[in-house]
Amino acid sequence: IDIAPTILDIVGVDDSIIEDMDGRSFWKYAQGQSDPPFLHRGDLLITYHGEGQNPCGMSECPYPWDDVLWMPDSFNNTYHCVRTIADREDSIFCRFEDEEDFVEFYNLQENPFQLGNDNSNLNHVQRQRYQQRIKELMQCQGSSCS
Repeated sequence: IDIAPTILDIVGVDDSIIEDMDGRSFWKYAQGQSDPPFLHRGDLLITYHGEGQNPCGMSECPYPWDDVLWMPDSFNNTYHCVRTIADREDSIFCRFEDEEDFVEFYNLQENPFQLGNDNSNLNHVQRQRYQQRIKELMQCQGSSCS
């Protein structure tokens, strides 16, 4: 979400337009200047919306275009994640929107290659905190996303 505000900042678009966007420009940071709003972000939202409307499986999905780069997607591959990078935490928590409400959690300090799902290590309060943060990030707009 930071790419569009950064490009607009580089080309000199009025700051008031950029301030209304969900992302933050990292142009000052890239130039080596201090940028507290960008540097103080402790987490970010990652979302993906799969082909939920098409009830086909991976191999049965119809080939929609004459495009070599098209890849079929699983019908239930929609998820929302919160990626946390803070002083004492380096993690990713993902919740899939499927019949199982599947959850993945990775403590990247202890499991950097995500070789096993660490979700069973979370207690109820921790799981609720991540789910609440995903909800907040999905509903925020502009400067309220900080």
